Amino acid sequence: MSKRRYTPAEICEIFAVSKSTLFRWEQEAVIPSVPRDEKNQRLYTSEHVRAISRRQGDVLRRRYDSALHSEDLDALVDISEANALRKFLDGDNTGLKTMEYLPRLSDCTIRHLLRVAAEEPDRTGPLYCNIIQVLSLDAKRGRRRESSETSLNTPFQAPAEIRA
Repeated sequence: MSKRRYTPAEICEIFAVSKSTLFRWEQEAVIPSVPRDEKNQRLYTSEHVRAISRRQGDVLRRRYDSALHSEDLDALVDISEANALRKFLDGDNTGLKTMEYLPRLSDCTIRHLLRVAAEEPDRTGPLYCNIIQVLSLDAKRGRRRESSETSLNTPFQAPAEIRA
Protein backbone atom coordinates (compact mmCIF):
# COMPACT_ATOMS: atom_id res chain seq x y z
CA MET A 1 0.00 0.00 0.00
CA SER A 2 2.92 2.37 0.55
CA LYS A 3 3.43 2.91 -3.19
CA ARG A 4 -0.18 3.91 -3.77
CA ARG A 5 -0.70 7.40 -5.15
CA TYR A 6 -3.93 9.33 -4.63
CA THR A 7 -5.42 12.11 -6.73
CA PRO A 8 -6.85 15.21 -5.05
CA ALA A 9 -10.37 13.94 -5.79
CA GLU A 10 -9.65 10.63 -4.02
CA ILE A 11 -8.18 12.39 -0.98
CA CYS A 12 -11.17 14.73 -0.81
CA GLU A 13 -13.56 11.79 -0.99
CA ILE A 14 -11.72 9.72 1.61
CA PHE A 15 -11.44 12.53 4.16
CA ALA A 16 -14.56 14.53 3.25
CA VAL A 17 -12.68 17.76 2.65
CA SER A 18 -12.88 20.17 -0.26
CA LYS A 19 -10.08 20.62 -2.77
CA SER A 20 -9.64 24.21 -1.62
CA THR A 21 -9.09 22.99 1.95
CA LEU A 22 -6.61 20.41 0.74
CA PHE A 23 -4.67 22.95 -1.31
CA ARG A 24 -4.76 25.46 1.56
CA TRP A 25 -3.23 22.84 3.89
CA GLU A 26 -0.45 22.38 1.36
CA GLN A 27 0.19 26.14 1.17
CA GLU A 28 0.15 26.46 4.97
CA ALA A 29 2.50 23.44 5.30
CA VAL A 30 -0.08 21.52 7.34
CA ILE A 31 0.76 18.63 5.02
CA PRO A 32 4.07 18.00 3.25
CA SER A 33 4.65 19.43 -0.20
CA VAL A 34 2.85 17.34 -2.81
CA PRO A 35 4.79 16.02 -5.81
CA ARG A 36 3.31 16.34 -9.26
CA ASP A 37 3.31 14.01 -12.23
CA GLU A 38 4.34 14.79 -15.80
CA LYS A 39 0.93 16.43 -16.38
CA ASN A 40 1.47 18.69 -13.34
CA GLN A 41 -1.25 16.83 -11.39
CA ARG A 42 -0.81 16.48 -7.64
CA LEU A 43 -0.22 12.90 -6.47
CA TYR A 44 -0.55 12.28 -2.75
CA THR A 45 1.43 9.49 -1.08
CA SER A 46 0.97 7.47 2.09
CA GLU A 47 2.95 10.20 3.88
CA HIS A 48 0.22 12.70 2.94
CA VAL A 49 -2.52 10.26 3.92
CA ARG A 50 -0.93 9.90 7.37
CA ALA A 51 -0.63 13.68 7.82
CA ILE A 52 -4.24 14.30 6.77
CA SER A 53 -5.37 11.31 8.82
CA ARG A 54 -3.82 12.77 11.98
CA ARG A 55 -5.50 16.10 11.34
CA GLN A 56 -8.86 14.54 10.56
CA GLY A 57 -8.63 12.16 13.54
CA ASP A 58 -9.15 15.09 15.90
CA VAL A 59 -12.13 16.31 13.86
CA LEU A 60 -13.69 12.84 13.86
CA ARG A 61 -13.25 12.53 17.62
CA ARG A 62 -15.08 15.80 18.16
CA ARG A 63 -17.88 14.76 15.78
CA TYR A 64 -18.14 11.37 17.50
CA ASP A 65 -18.44 12.97 20.95
CA SER A 66 -21.13 15.31 19.66
CA ALA A 67 -23.09 12.47 18.00
CA LEU A 68 -22.75 10.33 21.11
CA HIS A 69 -24.08 13.14 23.29
CA SER A 70 -27.05 13.69 20.96
CA GLU A 71 -27.59 9.91 20.56
CA ASP A 72 -27.51 10.19 16.75
CA LEU A 73 -26.87 6.55 15.83
CA ASP A 74 -26.60 7.13 12.06
CA ALA A 75 -23.95 9.78 12.64
CA LEU A 76 -22.08 7.45 15.01
CA VAL A 77 -21.98 4.74 12.32
CA ASP A 78 -20.85 7.23 9.65
CA ILE A 79 -18.10 8.61 11.88
CA SER A 80 -16.98 5.12 12.95
CA GLU A 81 -16.75 4.09 9.31
CA ALA A 82 -14.79 7.22 8.36
CA ASN A 83 -12.40 6.61 11.23
CA ALA A 84 -11.96 2.94 10.28
CA LEU A 85 -11.20 3.85 6.65
CA ARG A 86 -8.81 6.58 7.82
CA LYS A 87 -6.95 4.07 10.01
CA PHE A 88 -6.83 1.45 7.26
CA LEU A 89 -5.47 3.87 4.65
CA ASP A 90 -2.96 5.06 7.25
CA GLY A 91 -1.58 1.49 7.43
CA ASP A 92 -3.42 0.43 10.59
CA ASN A 93 -5.28 -2.76 9.71
CA THR A 94 -7.42 -2.57 12.86
CA GLY A 95 -9.60 -0.32 10.70
CA LEU A 96 -10.57 -3.43 8.73
CA LYS A 97 -11.58 -5.22 11.93
CA THR A 98 -13.80 -2.28 12.88
CA MET A 99 -15.48 -2.43 9.46
CA GLU A 100 -16.53 -6.02 10.12
CA TYR A 101 -18.77 -4.83 12.95
CA LEU A 102 -20.38 -1.86 11.22
CA PRO A 103 -23.99 -2.39 10.13
CA ARG A 104 -23.23 -1.18 6.60
CA LEU A 105 -20.42 0.32 4.50
CA SER A 106 -20.71 3.27 2.14
CA ASP A 107 -19.91 3.01 -1.55
CA CYS A 108 -16.84 5.20 -0.90
CA THR A 109 -15.40 2.71 1.60
CA ILE A 110 -16.17 -0.27 -0.61
CA ARG A 111 -14.53 1.40 -3.60
CA HIS A 112 -11.33 2.07 -1.64
CA LEU A 113 -11.21 -1.45 -0.24
CA LEU A 114 -11.61 -2.87 -3.74
CA ARG A 115 -8.80 -0.65 -5.06
CA VAL A 116 -6.42 -1.80 -2.34
CA ALA A 117 -7.40 -5.45 -2.90
CA ALA A 118 -6.89 -5.11 -6.66
CA GLU A 119 -3.41 -3.68 -6.11
CA GLU A 120 -2.43 -6.39 -3.62
CA PRO A 121 0.00 -8.77 -5.38
CA ASP A 122 -0.52 -11.69 -2.96
CA ARG A 123 -4.06 -13.02 -3.43
CA THR A 124 -3.55 -15.48 -0.58
CA GLY A 125 -2.03 -12.99 1.87
CA PRO A 126 -3.74 -11.77 5.04
CA LEU A 127 -4.44 -8.24 3.77
CA TYR A 128 -6.25 -9.43 0.65
CA CYS A 129 -8.15 -12.13 2.56
CA ASN A 130 -9.20 -9.68 5.30
CA ILE A 131 -10.47 -7.17 2.74
CA ILE A 132 -12.48 -9.87 0.97
CA GLN A 133 -13.90 -10.99 4.32
CA VAL A 134 -15.04 -7.46 5.17
CA LEU A 135 -16.61 -7.04 1.72
CA SER A 136 -18.32 -10.43 1.97
CA LEU A 137 -19.80 -9.61 5.37
CA ASP A 138 -21.08 -6.29 4.04
CA ALA A 139 -22.58 -7.97 0.97
CA LYS A 140 -24.44 -10.43 3.22
CA ARG A 141 -25.99 -7.49 5.05
CA GLY A 142 -27.39 -6.45 1.68
CA ARG A 143 -28.27 -2.84 2.32
CA ARG A 144 -26.29 -0.32 0.27
CA ARG A 145 -25.97 3.34 1.15
CA GLU A 146 -24.32 6.48 -0.14
CA SER A 147 -21.68 8.15 1.99
CA SER A 148 -23.26 10.98 3.95
CA GLU A 149 -20.24 13.16 3.21
CA THR A 150 -20.17 12.72 -0.57
CA SER A 151 -22.67 11.98 -3.28
CA LEU A 152 -21.44 9.50 -5.82
CA ASN A 153 -23.32 9.77 -9.11
CA THR A 154 -21.56 6.98 -11.00
CA PRO A 155 -21.94 3.31 -10.16
CA PHE A 156 -18.77 1.49 -9.23
CA GLN A 157 -17.68 -1.56 -11.23
CA ALA A 158 -15.32 -3.87 -9.35
CA PRO A 159 -12.04 -4.71 -11.13
CA ALA A 160 -12.15 -7.98 -13.12
CA GLU A 161 -9.75 -9.66 -10.67
CA ILE A 162 -12.20 -9.09 -7.81
CA ARG A 163 -15.33 -10.12 -9.75
CA ALA A 164 -13.79 -13.46 -10.79
